[in-house]
Amino acid sequence: MIFHVARDGQPLGTFTQEEIRDHLEAERLFVTDLVWSRGMEDWEALAQVFEVEMIMDEDGNMPELPPGLPPRLPGAQDDPLPESWPSSPALTDTKREPPTQEPETSGWAIASLVLGMMSFACFCFTGVPAIVCGHSARKEIRRAKGQVTGSGLATAGLILGYLMCSVSLLGIIAYIAYSAKDSVQAQVQESDAARDAKAIHMSLLVYASDNKGKYPADLETLVAEGILTSDQPLRTEVKGWVGKPGWKYYGTGLGPADHMSKILLETRSRDLEGRGIQVTNDGHVELVLIDDGPLK
Repeated sequence: MIFHVARDGQPLGTFTQEEIRDHLEAERLFVTDLVWSRGMEDWEALAQVFEVEMIMDEDGNMPELPPGLPPRLPGAQDDPLPESWPSSPALTDTKREPPTQEPETSGWAIASLVLGMMSFACFCFTGVPAIVCGHSARKEIRRAKGQVTGSGLATAGLILGYLMCSVSLLGIIAYIAYSAKDSVQAQVQESDAARDAKAIHMSLLVYASDNKGKYPADLETLVAEGILTSDQPLRTEVKGWVGKPGWKYYGTGLGPADHMSKILLETRSRDLEGRGIQVTNDGHVELVLIDDGPLK
């Protein structure tokens, strides 16, 4: 499709859509120039027909678009224009003069770099804002078309922001994995301690069955009598707990027929919350908060 372009009531020539876009990009045509093609009722600005993004002037104002129908062009009759106009030699001279003032550095770019450098100490707390400011800076610089600089600062801020956010994420993942590993290990060790407690309780029952229904005076007797083949269960230790390894024994003078809720054993060590493993006369093993003596 052929388009006729005019400025200030004077023809500039006929162009294809691709040629118009090239001239707009090269700033030989302006968004305020008027365009008409067969099938259009009125003349309209290039910005309206080709949906060109309009850029503010040096004062921060948008350019005013001319009215839809310009003054009658010279030589125009009922048909607004002939099929073609000769290209105007002046078209190649219409490129805007480059701005005389020095381009400004984007404030977003400066903020991105500063926040990115701070992320070495603050990690993702300033790394994320550095990324946001960096992308805002690049967008601003792209739209300014040479009026604003700072692309290098924005890129550096983005690199630092993404780098430290990645480090933060890896640190969080490592912390979670380490905590989960410690939790699993603690559960395994508590399970081992509970297993030792049950082994001791079974040995006490065996001893009582051979000694008139009474438990021994101390746990070492179980090893001496050969009921426990090793003293390892008596030296139970849970990693990370505070206190001596082994068990406190409260079964002296008791037997299986005594009250089932009486405390027979409890670990000498405690976890950081003051809990330990406790065994009652009925063989129940439980992790509970333990006072200085047996629970009543």
